[in-house]
Amino acid sequence: MRNRHTPFSWGPIASRSSRGRYLKGFEFDHVLFFLRLRVVSSVLTPLFQAVSKKPLLRNSFNAAELVRLEGKIPTKYRFTRRLSRAVIHRFQQKILGFYKGAEVTSLIRRVRSEVDCQILTNEGYMAYSIARAQSTMDGTMAEVGTYQGASAKLICEGKGNAELHVFDTFCGLMDASDDDPLFRKNDYSSEEDAVRKYLSGYPNVHIHRGFFPAQTGQLIKEKRFSFVNLDVDTYTSTRDSLEFFYPRLMPGGILLSHDYAQAEGVRKAFSEVLGPKPESLIELPESQCMFIKQ
Repeated sequence: MRNRHTPFSWGPIASRSSRGRYLKGFEFDHVLFFLRLRVVSSVLTPLFQAVSKKPLLRNSFNAAELVRLEGKIPTKYRFTRRLSRAVIHRFQQKILGFYKGAEVTSLIRRVRSEVDCQILTNEGYMAYSIARAQSTMDGTMAEVGTYQGASAKLICEGKGNAELHVFDTFCGLMDASDDDPLFRKNDYSSEEDAVRKYLSGYPNVHIHRGFFPAQTGQLIKEKRFSFVNLDVDTYTSTRDSLEFFYPRLMPGGILLSHDYAQAEGVRKAFSEVLGPKPESLIELPESQCMFIKQ
């Protein structure tokens, strides 16, 4: 049986062998997937137009627009948001598998099946890839806002033996304000014991309950960090976390944050804290952003 990721042939129209190089693994099941995606998009388009009051491009599937609108749909339309996430995840898993192979896509798919995963496939890969790259540095890693532990598990898969500190209130968002219209107080509450069990198989993982950094920041105030992953959603928590971690990031350390693209409060916090600093903010394809400490 032919491997799923072996190149297919262009047949008689291929005058150069290089023509097939860019379509490795693009077989018949991929064609069927894109056809199904086209049908689904024709159903989702009027639905998103009705809910968001903003038109999508006609007669086309615009994944970037769908991602953007997904974050702006009011919280009460939970079903619509979940449906859009399912479509985007499926699309991104195919593309990621095309370039990175089955191993990493299987990992992300497994994590999504185990817990409620609020990050997109490509966002999960970014957390995993950065953790793997930074694992060679002599520094600590941290995640603030773990929810059910999906991104923390992906970090654990890439970090090796590096120390990881995971922070969450486990009561949901505690400081949503007028700067955070997409979120409500107590959104994304989770069970601490379940997260501890979920991450128990990995070495050097420390889970802390409480509001960060006011209640738990002192536990790591002497640490130096090679990688920090923020997923705190709100203006206040993002601002306070940035102010805490910026002076503690090692040169070459990376801070990655979720929700920058759609959350007004997160963007405001980065503008205020990082604006005067020499580091450049890097906006990533979905909702994330990052910077590398100089």
